Amino acid sequence: MSAHQVSIVILSLDIMISYRRKMACILMVGLSISAGILVEAGQAKAKEPGQESLSAVMPDDTPIYMRINEPAKLFLDEFRNPIFLKALKQIPQVGSQMENPQIDQVKMVLGVLSSTEDLSWSEMIREILAGPAEIAISTYPVKLVMTVKPKDVARLGRLHAKLVEFIQQDAKNKGNADPVKTFKHGVTDCFSIAPTEAHAIFGDRFVFASSEKILGEALDILDGSKPAKATLDKEPRFVEAVKAAAPESRQAWAFARMDLIRKSNPGTYTVPDDYNPLLALLFGGWVEAYRQADWVGMAIDWKDNKPAIEAILPVSAETAKTEVRKAFTPPKGVYAAKPLSVPNQLGTISLWRDLGKVWNIRESVVTGPALQGLNGLDNGIGQFFGGRDFGTGVLGSLKPDWRIVVAEQVAKTMNPKPDLVLPAFAITVGYDVKDDDFRQRWVIAFQSLIGVLNVVGGQQKAPVLVQNQEDFDGAKIHSAKYLPPVKPMKVKDGETKPSEEGIHIRHNFRPTLAISGDHLIISSTTEMARDVIKAIKAASGSDTPPQAMSVEVDGKRIAGVLEINHERLVMQNMVEKGHGKSAANAEIGGIESMIKALNQARISAQDTENQYRVKISLDLNQVGK
Repeated sequence: MSAHQVSIVILSLDIMISYRRKMACILMVGLSISAGILVEAGQAKAKEPGQESLSAVMPDDTPIYMRINEPAKLFLDEFRNPIFLKALKQIPQVGSQMENPQIDQVKMVLGVLSSTEDLSWSEMIREILAGPAEIAISTYPVKLVMTVKPKDVARLGRLHAKLVEFIQQDAKNKGNADPVKTFKHGVTDCFSIAPTEAHAIFGDRFVFASSEKILGEALDILDGSKPAKATLDKEPRFVEAVKAAAPESRQAWAFARMDLIRKSNPGTYTVPDDYNPLLALLFGGWVEAYRQADWVGMAIDWKDNKPAIEAILPVSAETAKTEVRKAFTPPKGVYAAKPLSVPNQLGTISLWRDLGKVWNIRESVVTGPALQGLNGLDNGIGQFFGGRDFGTGVLGSLKPDWRIVVAEQVAKTMNPKPDLVLPAFAITVGYDVKDDDFRQRWVIAFQSLIGVLNVVGGQQKAPVLVQNQEDFDGAKIHSAKYLPPVKPMKVKDGETKPSEEGIHIRHNFRPTLAISGDHLIISSTTEMARDVIKAIKAASGSDTPPQAMSVEVDGKRIAGVLEINHERLVMQNMVEKGHGKSAANAEIGGIESMIKALNQARISAQDTENQYRVKISLDLNQVGK
């Protein structure tokens, strides 16, 4: 969900333009919170005797089901938490709306309504949205049913009656028709204030539906007059998803039948065959799992200002047997290496990936021109490694412990300092130290590559890369550095001064190959290579996390890099998009603020024979500090 959509959900009351819309939005607060964000804080409440979950009565072919245990806590304790609000204010599209005076007007309306029960507006929200909230959605066409259990259903009835009275009196005072439609379904009083909504208080819960017809169908199911032949809670996929997600220990949970969703609208929620070849080689196994998955589960945790969302995909026995899954899935008990940590780090990735095996099944994950290009690597890169076969002789000699790290370069120490300062990066992977020829071939390949770059650069009048070798902390480092640009010559008074060009972006790079123990390190700078050498030794004795992939991102540092290059990025935006300086400043500043709001973000993945999980976690505690 985009930042703008988040703002619409949280500030949904802000867009109301009439009392009719006000009532709809007040009644739909729980829906907006749950369907839009699917997060909730606090511990799940125990199921009261005799109360059935919505999943226990809805048909087994319900495509989407969601449950939030305490929606009021989500809105009042988490969304209105100062730390979360501070993070939102970092996003321009959201921050500007948070200062909207209409929010105070909404609070006033809620305050008047809540005062009839001697409550504050926040106490009223906590009462009527106590939870749990459950949502069932059918797609194409959309049919939606939501139920919310209040703390006191009698109080909900009184508040609802008073709100209806307010709306009707306001319409009468203005000479308008009564905007509230009332009707009965069986013995249940029902209400509607727009063609796209209808609601009722049924038993111990508030029931909302996307039309009068759908509300009637929902009430028939809930009262047992027209029960479903088979219910969702007994559907095998749903049962499997519940077992995988353990929703009892979660704050919120969702389930989607991907087979039904794709069937109802062919071509949606699929991945094309010709997607990015690099992504295919790195993550093709996970893409295949998504393509074949007939359901997706989602679980939400939010504790100590650290929201996290976890997606779960099943891997069928049939899919697990495919060559693609075998090539991408780590053996049982084998995981990605511990992520590296270097100074000024922006982000790091640790990934288990046996690229030798992936190369052998490349025709199953890459198609078209991209596949032809990969096939050409056998001859092209093989020549740099003494004619070794690229698949078995090069990739096959590498271990599957790939790690990538990106860090900020300290601009004031760079000489020369380029006009646009880019981060430094490094890739490291293990290799078979017994294969001495392989190690030597890497050195020769690096030196040959530098020679090729010098030939190409000479044709473009670029400075020469000067090679260097050094020993560092027991490792061998092979590097190259561009000669600094020639300083403009001095001119006498009255003579024309030659034009001065800025420092080229190429001076961000000092290509480096380092060999440290059983690790190869390819780095954009020598300084980064030294930091990685130290980081590998520091991480070698640490416990290995049980993950197939781990990604860590420092949003504040990334935003800092953008701020250093702000003026250059603004100029680039003006040239490429035709924006004026003010618009370009706003766009670049917005990007910086959004990234900064991420603060500390982490993505982790678990990949087993029968299941794939990916979890995204945020730490909002340091936002704005």
